[in-house]
This record gives sequence, structure tokens and C-alpha cells, in this order.
Amino acid sequence: MSYSQRGWKFTPNSAMSNQQPLSVEHFRNILTCETKNLNQLCERWAKILESRSAIESQDVEEEIKREHEETLGTIRATIGKAKLLMSQRFKQFSDLIDDCEFNTGQHPTRLDDLLGFWEMISYQVEDVVRNFKSLDRPDQEPLG
Repeated sequence: MSYSQRGWKFTPNSAMSNQQPLSVEHFRNILTCETKNLNQLCERWAKILESRSAIESQDVEEEIKREHEETLGTIRATIGKAKLLMSQRFKQFSDLIDDCEFNTGQHPTRLDDLLGFWEMISYQVEDVVRNFKSLDRPDQEPLG
């Protein structure tokens, strides 16, 4: 479930709200929830990838084998995007949250800064989640 499905919406006046005021804790909760969600999706698809990889050794037609390998590649790419997002962008966001909470960093980090950064990376999160969903529906083309 993504932040938008949890009711965390961006609006001009309330910024991002699920009936909570903006706070460091609020942004930590979002980061924790999204990390958990993406990790669960990665684990689920890694297991599927492992089980589908066993099919490769079977004697099948070349075209079916090629399509199968493309599907496995799409799964690998989607897992890779999610892991990169978590290891890089989520790490940056976590560091910004720390800067805001403990008043560290070169410049003061405000809650508005956290909101802006989250708004920026939330599109990447939603893109990765859409890509995972498209794996469930092979007839739908991934968006990213």
C-alpha cells in the first residue's frame, strides 16, 4: 500500500496529511511504511523470479523461451529499481529527516524541505509500485 492509499495526500493548505500535522515523526513513519512496502514487494517477486527461473532449463520453443527471459528481465529490473530507490533516495530522505530533527547539516532543514523532497521522490515510489503491479498483469505494459 503506497502513501496515497494510506491517505497521505498533498494539498496546498494541509500539505501532506492523514490527519496528522507535519512533523519529523510523520516523515519517519512514511519512510518506514514505504520501505516496508517496497521490501515486501521485492521479496515476493524475488521468490517468483526464483521459481520461474527453474523453467529456463526445460526444453521449450525458442520464442517462448525468449518471452520468458524478457519477463524475468522485467522482474529483475523492477526489483533493481526498488532497491536503488531505497538505498539511494530513501537514504537521502532519512539523512534529511535526521538533519531536521537534530539540526545538523550545512543549512537548517525545515519540515517544508522534507515535504518537498518527499513530493519529489514519491513519484518514483509510485512508478516502482505501478511496475510491480504491471508484473501481476502481463498484458499491461510497465510505465517506467
